[in-house]
Amino acid sequence: MNRIIIILSISFISTAILAQRKSVSGFVFNDINNNEVYDKTDIPLSSIAVSSLQTIVQTDENGYFEIPVLVHDIISVIKPKGYEFTLQDNNVPKFYQLYYQKPIKENLFYEGVKIEKKLPDTLFFALHKKEVKQIFKTHVIGDIQAPGLAEVKYFRELIVPGLLKNPADFAVCLGDIADNQLDLYADIENSLEPLNIPIYMVPGNHDMNYRAKDFEHQVETYRKHFGPDYYSFNYANTHYIALNNVIYHGWDKKNDQQGFYDGGLHEMQLNWLQEDLKLVPIDMRIVLMAHIPFLKNFCDSVNLVEIFSLLEGREDILGLYGHVHSIESWKYSNDDLMKGKGHFQGHIAGSACGGWWVSPFGLDSLPDATSYDGSPAGTFLYEFSNEEYSKRFIPGGKASDFQLRISNPLIEVLKDSIETRFIYVNIFDGDEETKVHYTIDNGESYKLTRVDEPDPFVARNQYRRFNRDGWTPRLVDCNHLWKASYPKNIELGMHKIEVQCILSNGKGYSDVKIFEVVK
Repeated sequence: MNRIIIILSISFISTAILAQRKSVSGFVFNDINNNEVYDKTDIPLSSIAVSSLQTIVQTDENGYFEIPVLVHDIISVIKPKGYEFTLQDNNVPKFYQLYYQKPIKENLFYEGVKIEKKLPDTLFFALHKKEVKQIFKTHVIGDIQAPGLAEVKYFRELIVPGLLKNPADFAVCLGDIADNQLDLYADIENSLEPLNIPIYMVPGNHDMNYRAKDFEHQVETYRKHFGPDYYSFNYANTHYIALNNVIYHGWDKKNDQQGFYDGGLHEMQLNWLQEDLKLVPIDMRIVLMAHIPFLKNFCDSVNLVEIFSLLEGREDILGLYGHVHSIESWKYSNDDLMKGKGHFQGHIAGSACGGWWVSPFGLDSLPDATSYDGSPAGTFLYEFSNEEYSKRFIPGGKASDFQLRISNPLIEVLKDSIETRFIYVNIFDGDEETKVHYTIDNGESYKLTRVDEPDPFVARNQYRRFNRDGWTPRLVDCNHLWKASYPKNIELGMHKIEVQCILSNGKGYSDVKIFEVVK
């Protein structure tokens, strides 16, 4: 009864902003009747973590919290397991409240968060009870990176059908949602609407308001559409942490162009991360989601040491990244500045736009979009259980079993050059534990060796690969490429090569190709 009296008394307080508020209060509750209103049929939720951009507090036995606020802040609830939020029209959960007390005076070119004339004195966050799944699935979407409406349509045609054919419990987008053209957010949101599952966003370097003076207001348009640029939530025994690891240094006034950026976490976000992890049991799985890989060649080493030190002692950590437009998996070690004995797996999850939507185009007017490591445009589907997780690559616009490409041999191979020629196979989600063998004409099985070289398929098509600006991605080494010599006794004539691979997760794939050895 006391709870109801408190709520009624709040409704008579004026909502006019008399001065800058130093804190804001609110309630988190189980919305029993699903009306998004906190009334006497609902149940307050205690010990729920509530976050601002600088700190985290917990609700008391009445579901009540009070939290310090910045002039420009976002208050959000760290979703506990067994609960869900209602979805907004863009499928982003209603887990946050924009709380801007003063307008932003900077000219950001693209519209940012608008100040509300009347900010609420009390915030209310409605949660809905949901069964905790022991096994759940997640779509992981890297770099949509659409520079125009045409590329948004390519995304709808190439990528979204694969997401719909492989149902998941929620999806995460790992940044570079747009390609600097932030007015395309609405069109991208419309493209994702058919998923009808929670979508959690992460900002990338191409999601910045490049006119901003510095990193303080670099993601105002992103925040307007998707909410906080760093936050966390829970599913079953997994704690997800979305981070904004793009530090923008501001518009270059001298040259009248966008400025440069670094990879890392600024001090306030680093402090927030420390507060967040304090509330996470040491044996709980951690999934970090950031645009830029937490690696020395992308981020400041001192900053990485600070980040990794917060993760010490944890046995199960997964880092999901975009940015690189390739697929790569690795285990962090001391060489990566990761101390301690915990298992920390890193994964660059490819990109939805592949190689920046590059040509050539097919008869359906869709781009080939092959990434520079030879992998096709696509996404990943992760499956999590209490004990383990696995992943599967979902190629865009292709058969689901298109998991490898026999890049060589070509249709014909000269007999006299066979000793200097090699068989190449690109296993898109391959890593150092992947096993690859081939046979010719169902004969003896031969092993292929993993190499770091450019994919011959990409190299021989490089002259046809360019995007809308006439730019061609550079030719780079692929770290999921396998190589072998031809059998010495191969004869003239037609042959069948069959390649079989076993990924580190135990899944097997194969492909066949016909070629002819000629004089």
